[in-house]
Amino acid sequence: IMHEQVLLQLIDDYFLPKGFRGSPNFIRDFHNYLLPLINETRISANKVLYTEQSIPTSIYFLLSGIAYSTMEFKYKKMMVAPFLWLGPSIVGDGKSFYKQKPARFGVAIQGYATVYQLERGHLQMIEDRFPNVCANIRLTIRQQNNEVRLWKEQLSYESAPTRLSKLIENRPLLVEHILQKHLASHLGIYETYCSTLMYAYKNK
Repeated sequence: IMHEQVLLQLIDDYFLPKGFRGSPNFIRDFHNYLLPLINETRISANKVLYTEQSIPTSIYFLLSGIAYSTMEFKYKKMMVAPFLWLGPSIVGDGKSFYKQKPARFGVAIQGYATVYQLERGHLQMIEDRFPNVCANIRLTIRQQNNEVRLWKEQLSYESAPTRLSKLIENRPLLVEHILQKHLASHLGIYETYCSTLMYAYKNK
């Protein structure tokens, strides 16, 4: 029951505008239609959900655990992580999934996690049945595009210590549980430097 409640909240976040005031009958029918279409993903340790440049066939709902993105950073010849997700979260490259284009970044799980997925064909069925949800999906995509743009700007214009401090202040639980190598990838720095920054932050 707890998993279903968390899943339903993520479903609403993806499909429905914030503060949506639909009738109880609509919400019930909407949930009853969607739940059979969203399946739990079999997760092995450190599972890769999809890789950069592949076409994502699903969007993922991370109920618990941690996921991270992977993207080749051409300027430093290293892998970076535009996104780190701590469940509950909607996970994936929303634009590439929706438009069925090559992914801008891959997605993998840290350790084990509870993950559900919605396939692209099923999303089309939902849009056909409930056409009003399309607008909020596009809004979600725009928000993620803005987050990618902001992350790239921060890599260019903010120092690594500043970016780390902001991340610790805004997402302390994530920083506590994420592996340092993934944290370093998100900051666009090498793990040894990340370790030095973490030590300095804790001892300032």
